[in-house]
Order: sequence, then structure tokens, then C-alpha cells
Amino acid sequence: MDTPHSSVRAFAVVACGYWTAPGYRSVAWLLTAGMVVLGAANVGIALWLKVDDAQALHDQLAGRGVTILTDPFDGPFGRTFALRDPDGYAVTIHDAA
Repeated sequence: MDTPHSSVRAFAVVACGYWTAPGYRSVAWLLTAGMVVLGAANVGIALWLKVDDAQALHDQLAGRGVTILTDPFDGPFGRTFALRDPDGYAVTIHDAA
């Protein structure tokens, strides 16, 4: 059954390689790296995810056609870039603690 958040689930699984918990809704994604809690859809959130290698993830996602909002750059959070998820949220990826 298609829901307003099916595109986000598919994006997480196919583009990013994450898996979602059974009964997934807009409240949380259970990622292979842990749990990231999301607010209700389209209410204005900032989602930052730390990864081991932001450049490698950028290259992989760009190769799969994911919309990149900000090309990778070196900043206070290490290598950083931003992408747009299927529901229009900007997701920032970085690789330094």
C-alpha cells in the first residue's frame, strides 16, 4: 500500500542501503547505524547524519540520481554535503564528530 511516506522508505532502503522497522511511519527510521527520530512530515526539521566517509557516500548517491543540494566541502564537521530526500527535506551528511 502506498502511503505519503512510502517514497522516504524506498529512498532509505534503495538509495542509502538502510532498512526500516516494521510498521514504519513518519515518526522514526531504524537505520543500520542506530535510530534517528524524525518529526511529523513537513513541519521543518534539520536532519544531520554522521557517516564514516561522506565523500564516498556522496559519490554513491549522486551516481544513483539522488538530488545533491550542496556539493561536498570541508568544514567544521569534516567533509559535508546536503541532499534532498523524496519528501523535499534537506539532509546534511558529514563525517567528523
